[in-house]
Amino acid sequence: MRTQHPLATVTPTLDGDVLVALASAPQVTFTTGQVERLMRLGGTSKGSLTGIRKVLNRLVAEGTVDRETVAGVGAYRFNDEHLAAPAILALVNLRSSLVGRLEETTRSWGAPPVFGALFGSAARGQMTGDSDIDIFLVRPGEVDDQVWGDQVASLSGQVRRWTGNRAEVLELDEAEVVEHPDDLVLGEVVRDGLVFAGPPTWLVRLQRPGRRRGTP
Repeated sequence: MRTQHPLATVTPTLDGDVLVALASAPQVTFTTGQVERLMRLGGTSKGSLTGIRKVLNRLVAEGTVDRETVAGVGAYRFNDEHLAAPAILALVNLRSSLVGRLEETTRSWGAPPVFGALFGSAARGQMTGDSDIDIFLVRPGEVDDQVWGDQVASLSGQVRRWTGNRAEVLELDEAEVVEHPDDLVLGEVVRDGLVFAGPPTWLVRLQRPGRRRGTP
């Protein structure tokens, strides 16, 4: 799975990327050029304006996209009343669904993490076909090694089943994070991470300017 190409899980064609662009803002109308720009900004642009226009016309014929004329120019909008709309939106929102499952799963643990976030290419929407799902977990201070290890191993297996991608779990003790808040990887988590466990600003607070290491 590639988070920036969610519909590629079921169709590798340009149609999927066009639907992602439109369904990401279902109440907004876009010209063909605006759809192309949305795809480019989302990291999914791989079609010409002519190709995108052909896709839009196919989707209009199927009813999943509405067409209207604005100032003499054809404009398109996702039809959220279509019977297929819920299924399309579920696919479009795969990254959010992944974060939601991570939250639900780790919340049920006997020893939940102090903090957890999805980061790396999956969070940024820059995955390739062989990308891992990068997960950052902060281990609480007092937890049995076996209990914690079993939880993490189970999560890794679940992520593989959910996405088809291998999970790469970065684990740090809470004390390690507090002692080294300026670590480069932690900076990446702060910048790109999608938090699923713990207070959303927990790691940001540790990195605030002027903070002394080891102080709360």
